[in-house]
Amino acid sequence: MIAHRGGCYAHENSIPNIERTLSYGNYGIEVDLRYTYDHNIVIFHDETICGRRIRELKLKEAKRLDEDLITLPELITWLRSRGLRPLLKLDKKERVNDYEILEEVKDYPGKILVNLEVNFKPHPLPYLKLDNFELEYGHSSLNPYENLSRAISFGAKVVSLTWPFLDEVVVRKAHERGLRVDVYYPRELNIDEESLFRIVKLGVDYLTIKDPILVSEILRKMR
Repeated sequence: MIAHRGGCYAHENSIPNIERTLSYGNYGIEVDLRYTYDHNIVIFHDETICGRRIRELKLKEAKRLDEDLITLPELITWLRSRGLRPLLKLDKKERVNDYEILEEVKDYPGKILVNLEVNFKPHPLPYLKLDNFELEYGHSSLNPYENLSRAISFGAKVVSLTWPFLDEVVVRKAHERGLRVDVYYPRELNIDEESLFRIVKLGVDYLTIKDPILVSEILRKMR
């Protein structure tokens, strides 16, 4: 499982949130990437902090508005300092330069998925040069078959499909083409046993969800 925005146990995309998630199990971590005005890659989902656009704030200003805000290098340093190497799923919320992402995470020993946003032209070639990098493609605005088609055309290894808009046919087709399937379970949906049972039956490879700890408890009871 992959913890969406690092989980739901503290401020999203923050170190305390990620730390609590990883203290409970070997979960993957999904975080969102944006630029500050002075061109730092920060981990943040929304476009604004306290009504001000992150793209118009210098890093020091942004950190004053949100004390939990971290940069991508700070996240990598924190993980390495604790000997942690969870799967990292990097979700680009704007046109963050691929080569700059590579530079910031080149020494990270764990596996990295880079999710290509639907509105941005992907530049997959730099990622293909490193063994621990893989491309993921998918967006909730597209139907699952369109996501699969684009994932194949972009050379992605993982296709992201949004729950509940998928079925066993698209999962099977993805696997037949050599792609793994990552199901995104929207944060606004309640996590229930019936949905999890259906997802497990589909035979997907990853589940990106806000509360992996709760899901683990539910799955244990289902066995």
